[in-house]
Amino acid sequence: MEKDWIEPKDAYVYVGQQKLRRGYTTGSCAAAAAQAAARALFGEEHPQSVQLAVPKGLTLSIPVHSLQTGERWAKASVCKDSGDDPDVTNGIEVFVTLSVSDRPGIAVCGGVGVGRITKEQESISGDNYSVLCENGQFVLCLSDGMGSGIEANRESETVVELFEQFLRAGFPRIMAARMINSMLLLQPKEGMFSTFDVASINLYTGVCSFLKGGASPTFLRRDTWVEVVESTSLAAGLVSQTDFDTTTKKLYDGDYLVMMTDGVLDALPGDRTEQMKQLLLEVKNSEPREFARELLERVLRLGGCRARDDMTVLVARIWKK
Repeated sequence: MEKDWIEPKDAYVYVGQQKLRRGYTTGSCAAAAAQAAARALFGEEHPQSVQLAVPKGLTLSIPVHSLQTGERWAKASVCKDSGDDPDVTNGIEVFVTLSVSDRPGIAVCGGVGVGRITKEQESISGDNYSVLCENGQFVLCLSDGMGSGIEANRESETVVELFEQFLRAGFPRIMAARMINSMLLLQPKEGMFSTFDVASINLYTGVCSFLKGGASPTFLRRDTWVEVVESTSLAAGLVSQTDFDTTTKKLYDGDYLVMMTDGVLDALPGDRTEQMKQLLLEVKNSEPREFARELLERVLRLGGCRARDDMTVLVARIWKK
């Protein structure tokens, strides 16, 4: 029986005499991840792939990269494959979390753009992140594992996954951070540590609470100026009594919240913080995903078009309802 869908690796298009492999967009990744999460949430066995109809008239079979389920929630991810189209977002992992609410209707939490570049000669980034929308809080978590490659990825993934679990279990953010620090110290492998960077936006008041452990500065691009939220604390897993830096800032309609790992700032010459503030003011794209992409492209150009470390940028834009 002939299948009515195709694998992305088998989809091609001709441009002139050149045969190019098709990929799929970030939006298609989000739609596929949402479908996988919904199927798992409502009782289906964990799907290995989902079929997605795209505007080109094709139905793609897109593999599901990861899937987690809990009581009344499911989280799925799809890794982007941009085909033969050069794209800085190729390989990024797009997550969708669905949860059942007692309130009527459907609530969608979004507005985050992600830009990622893996260190030269590495196959996987040592950075990991998550985005949660829980109880009126929009929470972004970013972690940079020690070094690069698979070991760094595992370390930062552990931090992000533990934080999600503690937050869903009802623990305050600072308590979750301290428990993660203690758990990293108890790991049998010596020297397991990761940066810990959290921004939690109250969707009703617009107040953002920051919690940082060894993390790079966070930047708030206002109308015509940029504010910096810095940290002097140590990364999680280094010492038993880590004092995480905490502060709060009021966010307003039109503001951009920009989080990044140290590989982004370290790629800039001179006064890196001032350089980044200027770059943020120069970014023209207003949509968070394109904002993150343009920012990384500008950083790469200034850094000689070389990725000497993993680079991850999270961008959230604030809209007033």
